[in-house]
Formats: sequence, structure tokens, C-alpha cells
Amino acid sequence: MIRRAEINDLEKMAEINTNAWRINYKGIIDDNFLETRTIESFIEKRKQSN
Repeated sequence: MIRRAEINDLEKMAEINTNAWRINYKGIIDDNFLETRTIESFIEKRKQSN
């Protein structure tokens, strides 16, 4: 079942997104940039966009 994301989903979404970027782009994108992609920054950006 697919449902609309809720605020309670935000932390898990951030974890998945952050880890995916770090794993999939390691060696392609500069490590310093990948380190800026944190769970906290993901959550903050999503809260600001609502």
C-alpha cells in the first residue's frame, strides 16, 4: 500500500536518503559534499518547505 508521507515518517526518510547518497555517490561526488548531507539537514530542509 502506498500512502502520503506524514511528519512522523520524516526521520526514517532522512536516514534512507542520506545513506543512499553516501553509498551510491561515494567516489563520484566529493566526500566533503557527501558529509554535508546529514539526517538533520534533510529534516530541516523538509520542514522549511512545508
